[in-house]
Amino acid sequence: MLIISFNFEKYMGNFIRKNLIMYSAKVYNIMFGSPSDITDEFDAFCEIVYGWNSLHSNKCGIVLLPIHWSTHSFPLTGENGQK
Repeated sequence: MLIISFNFEKYMGNFIRKNLIMYSAKVYNIMFGSPSDITDEFDAFCEIVYGWNSLHSNKCGIVLLPIHWSTHSFPLTGENGQK
C-alpha cells in the first residue's frame, strides 16, 4: 500500500484565499411576478440573473437572487382562503 501525504493548506491555501471560493456580498431578492404558465420566460430570467452573478457579483459585492411565487411560497393550513 502506498500512502501519499499532501499538505493541502501549504500548497492550496493561498490559491483558495485569492480566488473565488468565498466572498462577502449583499443579496438582493429580484421578484419575477408572472402566471405559472410562462415557465420558459422565468427560466430565461433566471439564466440572465445567474449569468450576471457569475460575471459581476464578486467585484460588486452583490448577489441577485431570482424569486417567484411558485418556488418561494407555500399554502397556509386551515380554512379555505376563498371564503
